[in-house]
Amino acid sequence: MNRRWFALASVALLSACAQVPSIPTAHRGADAGRVVLGFGIADFEKPWKTVGYRHVRLLIEKEGTSPAQAGVLELQSPPLFSPGDYRNDTETGLVQSFDLPAGRYRITGFHLVWEGGLNGQLKTFAAQPSVALAFTVEAGQATYLGNYQLHALSERNVFGLPTPLGGVMVVEDRSVADVAMAQRKQLIRATPTNQTPNVASLRHAQWLSPEQNAARLAGR
Repeated sequence: MNRRWFALASVALLSACAQVPSIPTAHRGADAGRVVLGFGIADFEKPWKTVGYRHVRLLIEKEGTSPAQAGVLELQSPPLFSPGDYRNDTETGLVQSFDLPAGRYRITGFHLVWEGGLNGQLKTFAAQPSVALAFTVEAGQATYLGNYQLHALSERNVFGLPTPLGGVMVVEDRSVADVAMAQRKQLIRATPTNQTPNVASLRHAQWLSPEQNAARLAGR
């Protein structure tokens, strides 16, 4: 798969969306459980590719409610050129947490908001079609949801300015490193249950395993 074909295919599958959150992510009730995950941005040392993505969100739904409750996990990006909580040759990221009411949930997608251009133009992208990556939150317990790496799809226009094309989310189990960092940051004390989703089986253009993403990059 060459780079141009993949970028065009991704744009065809990405569409604007809006979702009003109703699930609290800083819940303080007795039924609260903590969700921990890692989030990184690839190509962090190439800011023309990533600067402008002001919001990166995981869209979630709570099962067993009618109408279905929806919510947003607002992922925090490391400041530009900062070391973050972890860093390697291709990405920089942060380990972060959310407090949700106990229950069964599913991740249904991710949402990007890009701001740029000479007039502060806003563009939104959402992974399509939706998915159903299940996880469970238990009261007083911690859950590890995996490590999420945004690979922004961008290119320069004729003026040399970045043009967003959406992005892909690579999901990986990095529980050893991420949990250790969460404990150092005092986000959790005990070892959480590992509920990293298996995205490889989805065969989705925007949700990829590290192996699937390596194949994408090799096919550019």
